[in-house]
Amino acid sequence: MKSATESFFYSLDQLSDPPPQGQLLYVPMHKIPNLALGKVANRAVIRVFFPRLYGKFDTPQIPRPDLESIYNSCLRPIVQRLMPNQATHWPPSYNTNMQISRDRAGRFHFGSFDIPAYLLDEFAEMYLHSVQQLRPYFRDAYFGHELRGWKAATVHNLDEDIDGGNRHQDNPAYERIDALDDLTNVLHMPSINPEQWLVDVGLEFGNQGHVVTWRKNGHAALIRHLLPDHDDPAAAMERSRRYYVDYHMHLKDIAGFRWTPGRHSDVIKYAQAYTTEKAISYQLHDGIFRPRKPSELLSDRLIERLLSDLDKQAAVIFTCTGNGDMRDNQAQDGCARLEVRVPLNYAQDVLTRMPRRLINDTMVQVPACYWW
Repeated sequence: MKSATESFFYSLDQLSDPPPQGQLLYVPMHKIPNLALGKVANRAVIRVFFPRLYGKFDTPQIPRPDLESIYNSCLRPIVQRLMPNQATHWPPSYNTNMQISRDRAGRFHFGSFDIPAYLLDEFAEMYLHSVQQLRPYFRDAYFGHELRGWKAATVHNLDEDIDGGNRHQDNPAYERIDALDDLTNVLHMPSINPEQWLVDVGLEFGNQGHVVTWRKNGHAALIRHLLPDHDDPAAAMERSRRYYVDYHMHLKDIAGFRWTPGRHSDVIKYAQAYTTEKAISYQLHDGIFRPRKPSELLSDRLIERLLSDLDKQAAVIFTCTGNGDMRDNQAQDGCARLEVRVPLNYAQDVLTRMPRRLINDTMVQVPACYWW
């Protein structure tokens, strides 16, 4: 059993202009209009947020004329000033960049341009100063750093084993501390309000040769474990419109869940329980496991394509049984994962232990060859 601390961070921010009542308005940061300015490696995005644009238009997207103005009158002139030679690699205008980055199917393929590290401070200062001069509603713009998609970026053992004994006498809590330090070493922590940064903390339970998953009737016990100070968290969850049950196939007794506690918890902002075997069919892109539309049954050509995708799906599942091209003919295992999203200052205080009785009452293990 291991606890994995993940690095999907975001924060809540306050708008610069108070609402008519004279009170500060707090909104989810991702709903504030913003643009992606650059990347650091593959999983960190630097965004520019424009709080005065919040609610100004029908959508949070920044209008194209404003994007043109930012590139033509702010970004490219700064690059020309700081890096005149490298500026020759940058397209001369926003519209030119859009045209040369689009393929015949209309998809975009953007290139990348590096800014040397020694110029970053000067570039950042000039960019924010320049962009705020373009439009009144660009004032108070600021940078945001998004670290995303680092599932199991750091992994450590529980403080106690499932029987209550400590197997790590020399470093019971230090593994959590070291894991969090590893996760946040790219951040300047004195500049961060940990109450406004959120981090996902997860526990995974697995047994080799099995798919470990969740019992539907164990959800209430899990929530009582997560919210011990609440009078009746299970009832609050079951009444909530933000509680979703995720069944496995047609097995009504086997299901994970997702829940946003809201006012029922000051610490846990989101909780979910799922099984990692979903990684086989979970696709962010339009792949063979994508949701299907009724229109795919309206022509012979579409039906043939659908049947072909079904054959490919069957081949994937067949491989997971231990047949096909699996090495050593071992079936694909799956772990039960419990995950909570909490403010950064609570990251070391949640999911530190899991009683044996709770494991027995909330999980079930199925031989992997039978599961698939």
